[in-house]
Amino acid sequence: MTGHKTGAVQRIRERVARPWLVGVHCSGHKLELAYKDMVKQKIPLYDKLESLLLNIYYFYRNSNLNRALLKESFATLNQKVILPTRVGGTRWIGHLKLAIDNILSGYEALLQHFDQLQNPDGPSFGTEKACKAKNFHKILSTKDAWLMLHFLQDALSILTSVSTKFQDQQATIAEIIEEIEMAIVNLKKLQTSDGPNLRKARQMPPNSLTGNTTSFDSARVQFIEQLLVALRKRFTEFPGGDTDKILRHSSVINLKTFPKTKEEAKDYGDKEIASLVDFFKPGLDAAGVKSDEYAERGFSRLKTTKTDWRSNLSDSHLSDLLVILIESPEVTEYNPDAAVDHWFQAAKRRGFHSSGCEKHQDLKRKIYDDDDDDYDDTAASLAEDHDAYSNLFKV
Repeated sequence: MTGHKTGAVQRIRERVARPWLVGVHCSGHKLELAYKDMVKQKIPLYDKLESLLLNIYYFYRNSNLNRALLKESFATLNQKVILPTRVGGTRWIGHLKLAIDNILSGYEALLQHFDQLQNPDGPSFGTEKACKAKNFHKILSTKDAWLMLHFLQDALSILTSVSTKFQDQQATIAEIIEEIEMAIVNLKKLQTSDGPNLRKARQMPPNSLTGNTTSFDSARVQFIEQLLVALRKRFTEFPGGDTDKILRHSSVINLKTFPKTKEEAKDYGDKEIASLVDFFKPGLDAAGVKSDEYAERGFSRLKTTKTDWRSNLSDSHLSDLLVILIESPEVTEYNPDAAVDHWFQAAKRRGFHSSGCEKHQDLKRKIYDDDDDDYDDTAASLAEDHDAYSNLFKV
C-alpha cells in the first residue's frame, strides 16, 4: 500500500496527477506492527510464555473433557469460570493481554486441574495429556513466569490505552504523537519501577512458586529496550521520509500545542509552516490560493466589523461574522429561499405570532382576514409571500 513505486498511494498520485497527496498509515496498525517488530527479537522467557499460553488454549479448546474438568475446578474454588483464550489473532496486543488476564484470573483452577491429571490414581496418569499438564504446571509455578506475566499486564495496559486513543475518529496527528511519547515515557519507567500489577504480584505470591527471578530480570530490560526501539522507528523517526515529516509538521496547527507566552510564540511554527507551504506549493498554486491576498482581505474585514462602536463583540460572534463576510457568496449570487423558509417555520417569536398560529401561512391569513385597520404593519410585511422576500434579497 505504501510502496514508493507501485504502492496504492503512489498509484493514486500518478492517476490524479497530484504528487503532493499524503498517505496516512493506520496508527493502530502501526502500533501492532511495532509490537510485532519487538517480538521478532528473541527474548527466551517471553517466547516460552507465549508458547505456553497458546498450548494451554489448544489443550482446552480441542478437548471437551478437559474443559469440563477445568470448570469443575472453578466450581470447587467458588470462582467464576474463565477459559483460556487464544494468543494472536487480528489484534496481537489486545488478544495477548486478554489471554494473560484470563490465565492469571484462573491461575489456581488451572494448577489444580493440572495436579489432578498427574494423580497416580487418576485415569489420565501416564498419558500424553498428563505429560502436557505436568509441563504446564512446571512453567506456571516458577517465579520467572509469575512475575513476567504480571509485568506484561502492565506493559500491555499502556499499549492498549494508546490503541484505544488511536481508534478515536477525531484524533489528530499531534495527539497521536503525544500519546506515543507519553507511552514511551511510561514504558521506560517499567524497566526499573514495578507497575501496579507487578507490585501486587510481589506482595502476594503463591506459596507454590519455585526457582529464582534471574530470567525475569533479564527479560524485563530486554523487552522494554526492544519495544522502545520499535515504537520510535514506527512513529517518531519518520521511516517514510518526507511524507511522515509533513504529518509531524502539521501538528503545529493543533490549538492544544500553542505556546502560552509571547516569548515562546515568537518563532513558534515558522519552520513547520514553511515546510508545509513548500510541500503543498504545486497544489496551492493550481487552486489559485494567494496567501497574502487572503490574509489582507481578512484583516480588512476585521477592521470594518470590529469598530469603536462595536468593540465589545465576543470572539465567537466576531468569528461568525468574519466567516459570513469572507466565505459567503456575493449578495447578487445568494439564494435566500432556504433561509426565509427556515425563519418562517422556526419557533414562535414574540410580537409576531398569536396563540394557535404555528405557520407563516396561518399568520398571513389571520392578518389579512382581520377587519381592524390597525393591524400590525410590521407583522403583515413579515408575513408576505417568501417569493417577495427572495426578490428583495436578490436586489
